[in-house]
Amino acid sequence: MINMELIWACLLFICNAVVGGIAYIYFRNIKKRATIIRHIILSAIAGYIYYIAYRNYSLPDSLVAVVIGWFAPDFIASIMEKYKPKSKTK
Repeated sequence: MINMELIWACLLFICNAVVGGIAYIYFRNIKKRATIIRHIILSAIAGYIYYIAYRNYSLPDSLVAVVIGWFAPDFIASIMEKYKPKSKTK
């Protein structure tokens, strides 16, 4: 049987992370549509990963998901930039 409490907790973490992502977009005044969509999707993924990793569904932990939604997309982008293959120029 499906545990509805866990599903609601998962949705809460994802929604809180998306709220953090939207706050980032608002305060940084981002206008580019592709950047907005990428940031929201990465925020939702980061909220889900935090939900899986933590497994303690209390109020402070769900508020940390907002912070993760704010910072995770930039963190992921910096990791991708670091490991991006460098082009060889002659």
